[in-house]
Amino acid sequence: MEKLHVGILDLPPLYEVGADGKPGGVLLEFLTRILDQAGYSYDMAVYPPRRLYWNIAEGRCHVFLGVKNVPELEGRVLYSKKKITDIDMRAYVLGERKLPEKNEDLYGSRVIVIRGYSYGGFINDLRNPDNGVELMEASDHIHAFRQLAAGRGDYLLDYRRAAENAIRVMAMEEEVRSTSLELIGVFLKVSKQVEGADILMQRLEAAWDYLESDIIIPGSVN
Repeated sequence: MEKLHVGILDLPPLYEVGADGKPGGVLLEFLTRILDQAGYSYDMAVYPPRRLYWNIAEGRCHVFLGVKNVPELEGRVLYSKKKITDIDMRAYVLGERKLPEKNEDLYGSRVIVIRGYSYGGFINDLRNPDNGVELMEASDHIHAFRQLAAGRGDYLLDYRRAAENAIRVMAMEEEVRSTSLELIGVFLKVSKQVEGADILMQRLEAAWDYLESDIIIPGSVN
């Protein structure tokens, strides 16, 4: 393969797009180190979640870092043998509303989610009509907190680091409370549509093993 195409989500500060339009972030730095060590040339592009998943499933994007149990990618990607890190899935509330203690405590309520996110597969439970959840989809993290502030949901489900960034932008630090519901693993993914996908994953994992002591990725970027 002459060049790998790497797909990226805008998920600050794990992935983020700078003022110059270039992608960055701690997970992207991790991935570029591995790609460079493995000797691949590559380009990168930022996509909304559903477009990214479609591109990966169709082989238009070759490599991505993300969580497992994304419905659109079932059976269509290879996962690294080990996880890169964990991200913290949290529930956010306003006012005196009781914080949930477990995922199931969201059942029977109005829940704001980011459009296209799988939340490690939990989105399937939220969509199950037997669980009585009214889902409100937001286009991005800031839009999600705007919906929460407008009272359009009882809970907002988001990843902590991205949520913190949105809360700062919205100046809602004194209004929002949250609790951790689950730590979700992040893995290296390769599209099965790529010719020689198994070999590509082996080379990337070998580069990862070689660099492991030299790459600073916290055990959890939650």
